[in-house]
Amino acid sequence: MQNSNCYKDTIFKDKVNYYMVKAAIAVMAEEVATEHHEKRVDLASRILRGSFSVEAYALGVTTNAAIKGKIDAGTSYDADLEFTVNSLFTAYAGGANEV
Repeated sequence: MQNSNCYKDTIFKDKVNYYMVKAAIAVMAEEVATEHHEKRVDLASRILRGSFSVEAYALGVTTNAAIKGKIDAGTSYDADLEFTVNSLFTAYAGGANEV
């Protein structure tokens, strides 16, 4: 799988979607005082309803250096997926640029 197109790969998207849903469930139960909570809950709700683009999120995942390097090398990236999906959650929620 080439890095430039892997975000379109069905197996890759299915794995990313699994961790998106797992993260969304965790966000729905997080403390209200969590930074950017309202935006994170909004994104979590969209993910759980299936109304957020898995392909767009998967594209973001491929920008992670560890994931990209493993895809380019043809080695397993699975161990890095959950961390990467979680690390992008607030950015996709729209809260990362707030002060």
